[in-house]
Amino acid sequence: MLLRALGLAAALWLAACGGGRRIVAPPPAPAAPVQDGKPSGVGPGAPADTPPRVPLAAPASPIKPSPLGARRPQARGVAQAERATFEVRSYRTPDGAVLPYRLFMPDGYDPKRKYPLILVLHGASSRGHDNQQQLSDSDGPRYWASAQVQTLQQAFVVAPQADPQYSPTWVRAWRPPVKQDPKRPEPLELSVDLIEDLSKEFSIDRSRLYVVGYSMGGFGAWLVASRHPDLFAAVVPIAGGGDPSYIVGTSAEIWAFHGTTDKVVPVRRSRQMVAALKKAGKDVKYTEYPGVNHKIWRLVYQEAELPVWLFKQSR
Repeated sequence: MLLRALGLAAALWLAACGGGRRIVAPPPAPAAPVQDGKPSGVGPGAPADTPPRVPLAAPASPIKPSPLGARRPQARGVAQAERATFEVRSYRTPDGAVLPYRLFMPDGYDPKRKYPLILVLHGASSRGHDNQQQLSDSDGPRYWASAQVQTLQQAFVVAPQADPQYSPTWVRAWRPPVKQDPKRPEPLELSVDLIEDLSKEFSIDRSRLYVVGYSMGGFGAWLVASRHPDLFAAVVPIAGGGDPSYIVGTSAEIWAFHGTTDKVVPVRRSRQMVAALKKAGKDVKYTEYPGVNHKIWRLVYQEAELPVWLFKQSR
């Protein structure tokens, strides 16, 4: 009898404690990212590995979260783009310099039509010459080739790869153009030459050239807009930076992104660039993600307004 009573008591105790299972309270809801001083409404779609953020007191923006961003580790549109064809190519100069790149051509390409072109600049981890790594860097090329984006506007997507044998980053100096060694040109300048070459081969809309870059590529995006102020219609630097005094001459429209707790590229680098443009009277868009570190690309590609805004820009 005593043993039966003890067994009954133990069963009741386990039931009261949830059957021995650990009960975990749900995490707090993340804060919405701040766009030009206002939350952009993308926070609820943040990936699970982003740090928790403190809710903002400001109301949410009317911008709706993109259908691309609710899934991990890749967005639905990105997963679909894995089936898209990125042609393996290399651009070669008369002096023998080589720029590996991948090219996405719009489905049903018609040479009688004009198509925008998006240049995607990768981060430092994708440097090399295998002509493969840049496709997976920050999901950028796959995102812009995704069915959702291409449905909005068919466009060429060009993803070059920076080879360290020519330069440690996209350039040898993050400032005005340095004298180019014909045999060891900077990958950034090779990428600009590549656009010229592709414009001769395909029906490219020269008034709708765009550049998007993440991290090292974000620096590249800022710099190419500075070095070639009248080439691109729009520039999207993600977690990058540059020379604030040098960017003010660009005529490109800019939408920059950064996480406030970025320890790789401090958020002040984007803030300085944006402040310089605003001081010069330029209209610039800027979105910060409170409490988020360097890896913000999934949040950026959840911004439903981004591709719509990009394709509206024209020179």
